[in-house]
Amino acid sequence: MYRRAKRWHWPKWTRVFRHRASRAYIKEHCHDLEQPPPQDRRFSTQFEQADTAFSPGHSSRLLALPPEVRMIIWEFTLGGRRLALFRDHGRLMHRTLDSTNSEMPGELFSINQKSVLSVARRVGGQGWLRVRAKPQPPAPSQILALPRTCRLIYQETISLLYSKNTFVLLQNNTLLDLCYTILPHRFLSIRSVHIHWQFREVKGRVLLGGVGELGKSLQPLYRLPNLENLSIFLQGPLADQLSYYLLSDIFRYFHEKTDKSFAARVPWPIPLAGRDWEVDNVSWLVEKWAKEMHIVQPPCRNEVERADRDTGFDTGWRVGTLLSVSQDGHHELETTNYAIYTP
Repeated sequence: MYRRAKRWHWPKWTRVFRHRASRAYIKEHCHDLEQPPPQDRRFSTQFEQADTAFSPGHSSRLLALPPEVRMIIWEFTLGGRRLALFRDHGRLMHRTLDSTNSEMPGELFSINQKSVLSVARRVGGQGWLRVRAKPQPPAPSQILALPRTCRLIYQETISLLYSKNTFVLLQNNTLLDLCYTILPHRFLSIRSVHIHWQFREVKGRVLLGGVGELGKSLQPLYRLPNLENLSIFLQGPLADQLSYYLLSDIFRYFHEKTDKSFAARVPWPIPLAGRDWEVDNVSWLVEKWAKEMHIVQPPCRNEVERADRDTGFDTGWRVGTLLSVSQDGHHELETTNYAIYTP
């Protein structure tokens, strides 16, 4: 007869025995161990965030202020700026017009290689020596630093960023790029816009930015329900009086659409041999515009200085004038020259 074998146990020197022994000891002697801290779920779903809600007053004195007071602070901090937009390497970039790239007051007479170089030196200092040079673009503005602080501040300030600032669009297609980049309801909240448009008409040939293309690019502005201020700087050269008559319909529409101010700068036509009568017709037309709307032209000096000349290449510089109606009750125009390098 065989005896029944005893229950087999792991030897004490094996790893399995030590593991089971440690678990048994913890179960018997460690009942009062602290539970692990709850996981931070601030960036989880909204349903889970209800369990982790906290009072803003415990974390920031600024957020503890009434919402009405905070809105006044946000508007003072983020509003009243002029944001220059342009496309660089496929991305929409933004800069702030300040003392480093603009001056006020100022009067820009004409656009050519000499005037671009002169304004660039005057506004930006002696470091801008050559028009063809490729200087380092200005550093991005820090206007988005405040909205990115936290979710509550973002929700309170993001609408002010669009409704309380002037968007300076420096390239022909920047308005369309802005319309397709931001959310539709953000775009509809914009109230102040400045357009810098570059024409290139040489001897009746449209090389860049015809009037028809300008009308299509301005179509997104038709949808803005609260457009208050619109400034348009048209850079020549223009060589055909038909272009000025086509501009008349565009100017009249936006003059009626804007709630506060509309102003535009148009170049003189390039005088062509045997067609001086076109210059006289354009002069009469612009004088008629000036009585009805804020339409300005470079002063009448001579045929070379008063007309925008074709530089023959894109220098990268956007030199122009931002026009705005003075806020002191007078209807006079305030001019601000700017010079920004757009790569």
